[in-house]
Amino acid sequence: MTKILVANVWTDKNIGDRLIIYTTVKLLREKFPNAYIVGMTMFGSDQQDLIQEEIGPSAKLFDKIVGAPLPTSFIYRKEKGWHNSPAFLYVKWLFWVMCALCILLIVKIGGFKILLRCLPEKFRETYQVLSQVDLIVIKGGGYLKSDGIYDDISVLFRHMFPAFLALAMRKKYALISHSFWGQKGPFTKVILNVAIRNSLVTTVRDFESKEWLLSIGIPSEKIKVFPDIVYTFNPKEVVDESSSRKYKTVSIVLRRWLFPRETDPKKRKALIDSYNKNILNLIEELAIDEKIEEIILVPQTFGEIEGDDIFEKKIASKLSPKARRKVKLTPLNIEDPLPTILKFYSRSEFIISCRLHASLLAALLGVPSITIALEGPKYKAFGKMLNLERFVIPVESFDAKKVMDLSKELLAKREQISSLIKERIPILSVEARKHIEVLLI
Repeated sequence: MTKILVANVWTDKNIGDRLIIYTTVKLLREKFPNAYIVGMTMFGSDQQDLIQEEIGPSAKLFDKIVGAPLPTSFIYRKEKGWHNSPAFLYVKWLFWVMCALCILLIVKIGGFKILLRCLPEKFRETYQVLSQVDLIVIKGGGYLKSDGIYDDISVLFRHMFPAFLALAMRKKYALISHSFWGQKGPFTKVILNVAIRNSLVTTVRDFESKEWLLSIGIPSEKIKVFPDIVYTFNPKEVVDESSSRKYKTVSIVLRRWLFPRETDPKKRKALIDSYNKNILNLIEELAIDEKIEEIILVPQTFGEIEGDDIFEKKIASKLSPKARRKVKLTPLNIEDPLPTILKFYSRSEFIISCRLHASLLAALLGVPSITIALEGPKYKAFGKMLNLERFVIPVESFDAKKVMDLSKELLAKREQISSLIKERIPILSVEARKHIEVLLI
């Protein structure tokens, strides 16, 4: 029996990440029908509560779930305090990296059995699974970006640690459906060159990511470019696509964004204020439009601090009484929100989205979207692949009036644009399947 480990299983209570996990595992089971598939989370085995909370219903896709091979409870702590200050987090990540390097050295020099005897029992299981698998699939989804030494440690090396561990254990591995973007930190070139050059294959979701990797010396033949793996998702598996459009409905997917690229506090605050102001103005303008009868705010992430659901409530509370009469907040079942989300999208004339996978899900239903591109090239690739680039607006150019003009165009040409999207989706789906089809054991 083929044994496959899917590393970096992480949802962060995000529907997009859940779909990436779902489509990755589904395609793996189609290619390797008799495979035993294990999911390895990004939380250590010392945080079983967070593993269950974060992975949620995605756990049932796997034959087994194991924690990350290093403890994380000293890093991820919910309670506030000095131990979560930026400076102390930096120290904690340095300690994590030192532990990781020690583990790699021990395994590399043949001390695996000694390591197993020394490890606590809850971590022993992870290493035993790693020693038995035939292939490690290091799942992508977010951006593997670096803006300095801290990101090199807490983002790049952390995500690539399964690759380094696979190398030390002489295991085959592949990097699947990633995106790369941002500046290059001092260790970026070393980390990614080692991880990618030794992989069976590395697949990315856009050509800009490939260009970024080529700029740090990665050989072109090691990188394959395919559309986002979520293009292989079929909404009919979850909900009937034929939900009738009883009202002229627009669904809006917002996102709390902190402008990580801007380090100057004053400029950062100005950008955030402008972003929030344009969102409010946009909803107010939509509410005035007599052709639009209903505006639904649909969250894609959930959480006490950074969830879209919390941000949407804050935005709704600032709307005028007239706008509030048209705006509806969406109550969702956090355990299984996808059916409800798809029903709202399918009955919409179009959606306005600040999240890539919300726009992608709508496209799978044939529903047009206006997308506010918040970070990196993946949004641009989405518009280009569907031949709808002008409906993707960089956040720096986000203006409520501009979006309203595009909204009127979508209302007038809705069926025509929907037909164009439906023609492209099957083509993109076939190409997206290659993220897994290129794997060889």
